[in-house]
Amino acid sequence: MSAVPVRPRARWLAASLLAGAMALAGATATQSGAVAEPAPGTSAEAEPPRLPSNPTPEEILAQNPNLSDLGTPVTSRIITNMVLGEEDGVSMTYGVYRGQGDTESPATLVVAETLTGEIVRTIKLAETDHVTEIRRATDGRIYFVTGSDYTLWVYDPETTEATNLGHINPGSPSDGYGWTLAAAEDGRMYIGSYPEGLLYLYDPATGAIENLGQVDPTQKYIRALAYDLERGNLYVGVGGSRAQIYKIEPDGTKTALLSEEATPGAMDHSFVSTFTVTGGKLFARGGLSELLVIDVETDEVEYWKGDGKEAFGYQVTQRPDAPEKFIFTFRESFWEYDAATATTRSLGVPHNGYLNDGYWTQLDDPEWPGWTLVAATQQGVVKFNPERGISEGADIDYRNPILVQKLLDGPDSMYASGYMVGLAPLDTVTGEAGETVQAGQFESSAVREGKMLLGTYGHGRLLEYDPATGATPREVFTLQAENQDRPFGLDYDPVTDTAWMGTVPYYGHNQGALTRYDFASGEKTVWTDEIVTEQSVISVLHHDGLVYVGTTLDGGLGAEPSGQTEAHFIVVDPATGAKIHDFVPVPGDEGVTGLMVGPDDLIWGVSEDTVFKYDPATEEIVYSEALLGTRYGTSTVWAWAYLGIGSDGNVYGTNRSQLFRIDAETMEYTKLVNGVGNYLNIDAAGDVVFSSGVHVYKYDVPAADDGTEAAIEFTATAAAVCEDGVATPRVSVTNEDHRPISVRVRTDAGAATSGLIRPGATAEVGVATGAAEIADGTVRIEALPGNAAQGDGPAHAVQELDYAGVSCAG
Repeated sequence: MSAVPVRPRARWLAASLLAGAMALAGATATQSGAVAEPAPGTSAEAEPPRLPSNPTPEEILAQNPNLSDLGTPVTSRIITNMVLGEEDGVSMTYGVYRGQGDTESPATLVVAETLTGEIVRTIKLAETDHVTEIRRATDGRIYFVTGSDYTLWVYDPETTEATNLGHINPGSPSDGYGWTLAAAEDGRMYIGSYPEGLLYLYDPATGAIENLGQVDPTQKYIRALAYDLERGNLYVGVGGSRAQIYKIEPDGTKTALLSEEATPGAMDHSFVSTFTVTGGKLFARGGLSELLVIDVETDEVEYWKGDGKEAFGYQVTQRPDAPEKFIFTFRESFWEYDAATATTRSLGVPHNGYLNDGYWTQLDDPEWPGWTLVAATQQGVVKFNPERGISEGADIDYRNPILVQKLLDGPDSMYASGYMVGLAPLDTVTGEAGETVQAGQFESSAVREGKMLLGTYGHGRLLEYDPATGATPREVFTLQAENQDRPFGLDYDPVTDTAWMGTVPYYGHNQGALTRYDFASGEKTVWTDEIVTEQSVISVLHHDGLVYVGTTLDGGLGAEPSGQTEAHFIVVDPATGAKIHDFVPVPGDEGVTGLMVGPDDLIWGVSEDTVFKYDPATEEIVYSEALLGTRYGTSTVWAWAYLGIGSDGNVYGTNRSQLFRIDAETMEYTKLVNGVGNYLNIDAAGDVVFSSGVHVYKYDVPAADDGTEAAIEFTATAAAVCEDGVATPRVSVTNEDHRPISVRVRTDAGAATSGLIRPGATAEVGVATGAAEIADGTVRIEALPGNAAQGDGPAHAVQELDYAGVSCAG
């Protein structure tokens, strides 16, 4: 086969950035004149200087001349909740939109008019990523707690200024991760926190935050608070491993309100949340978003079904014209709770987001007779009139670049997912990003029949997204009943049409799972301790009829230590889920991540700082070397290393703090970026893409020295099959190359193209004929690098295969 020229590679770096790289290297070097001998397996090439914390894009680009900045592809309007207040007699909404601290786009307080949604002002909150809750105090000030730097902020509507009041727990800031707030008399504000379950009280008269201690020492979270201003009682929702609501009276008396008799099943969940005290009742949501109503005078449970989702949002509001009726939101409409009958019903009136805060008013407008609810929602503002059964909403049009959560494969391009919401297509050649899909926190992906399979945070869900339509991703299955939560591992086998997903368990749990989903039958099979005991399944790879699994010791947040001491690399029989082999690659290491098929056809993985290789032929780990120099710390670690094969045939990787290259032949390790590097993926051209903060970067893999690259290697089979009564020539293509490829399949009846086929992966492509019968024929399979098969460029490798005809009649 003849060699094919390598295409020219895009270069976006200005000369000033190259000069900056030289200046930065000179300014930050701390080594003496002596040159240290490189460690075994380490490149003699000088590594770039260590980046500072929260580096700028310019500082990152200065690390290597092959780097370019692809921008901030994911934008979203992520808020936890919004509240209402007043400025100069005008009702306002207040919400903090997620951003990235220490950048030009930190979390931002947005003030907008309640009746119109029109933005009045924005205030950037320096060094803050996001807010976990925002509440209005009884003196009209607006308070919010940050999840990134453990601080309490206040916004004063009179001065229109926001002030950082400092750490909630100055002596131990990380013990003051604020989750929830409740307003008390005299402008005071209660604060519930994680990870020690501590309760705090801020008093504006003294400017001090008092630590009131733990409400329940057995639980790590205070996730919900409400204060009854009429009676002086504080309601505290604790959880982590077992949910409970405590009523704390002014004299300190503490009463637990949940029980197996009154609220069966409620305590089995990790949390109870979003409290509202109104009309003599405490409203709350259970762990599955069940509605809970408790009489505040008697502590008796007035309403609890406990059998599934019933209520969404942050507020329940009492109707002034019908005091026995309370309005809340669920799914797409406003709902009503009738205290007289203890029943709920949909009012059939749509909203534009879950209810956050609201007030009732009588508008001077005949179109809105009687009482109208004016409210803040997750999307903006809404008016709801129960008398006419109408509503009218307006979005608050504000978006921020948000943290890139993962870089995912799609059928048409690469995609960047956001934390905690968002999915955006990214052209890694031009740097252009498409519209962000405002859904999901997507942790992993695979491609099936032109659609994306998305491992989605929140009860371990698998979703399917069709980029061609842009419709909201549909749920394939959920692992809520199995107490699973975060699906970091995902792979798809087109031969058996099955998806494989590995998950971190739900809050308070340690037992992860490996799940197989059969698309033909719709059957879901979940293996837990059959695979590993009290560990998470963090990395999953399906290859050549086997499933490979990497585990990590860390379970769900809030879980007690499992007692496990070392992570596993496991070979699984996909038919039965039985373990074929169970290895501990490095005794004492806490996680095995980054599993992939290497350029040598061995299974590569990373155990903390060690790169290892498993040979499926000998069924042994044949290589293990501590190359990477970075190990886990004391905090929770799930996603760690990501590996891929560049267009030069070498292995590239990230592990949170670096971009590195490993020579596939010599195993020489070279650090390319020193200090940042997350979620590596390889684009269709074989270049390296990774993220840091809200930005995505590309490393252009250098071309081969001779300007050529080898022809593509692949194997294929062909057959004519019946699909829904239609005779269809179908080919199965396995990528035997070190590069991602795609194929064009041509027959006399027409042509079709595959999506991107990763090294070692198999894809099936059918050519629809529209006929019930076809004669013997020939297919021509043209392989091209990356996604180029969808264009009209020349093939890099070609196979022609014969197939026998088939009749599908009858």
